[in-house]
Amino acid sequence: MDTALAPEAITNEVRMKRRVLGVLILASTAVFAARTVGAGQAEDVAAIRDVESRQAEAWNRHDAKAYAALFTEDGDVVNPARASSCRSCGGRPASG
Repeated sequence: MDTALAPEAITNEVRMKRRVLGVLILASTAVFAARTVGAGQAEDVAAIRDVESRQAEAWNRHDAKAYAALFTEDGDVVNPARASSCRSCGGRPASG
């Protein structure tokens, strides 16, 4: 009994191995990318929570300078209760 594979069978086997390898590479790349994005997102969330905490602390201390220091010079504060009646809620130059 001849156990040699026909050339078509070898070609199909090679194609299948290439497909499996391609799928494994794509899957591992997706997992790596998800972990990288997740780590960066966690750092962003932690930074935002820190600003929120410092903002609340400054507000509760009635410390306007500490509260204002959390904003950039071109930052805007929009009061949601008045946003519909406010055409331009832009800030003004910071005072020293």
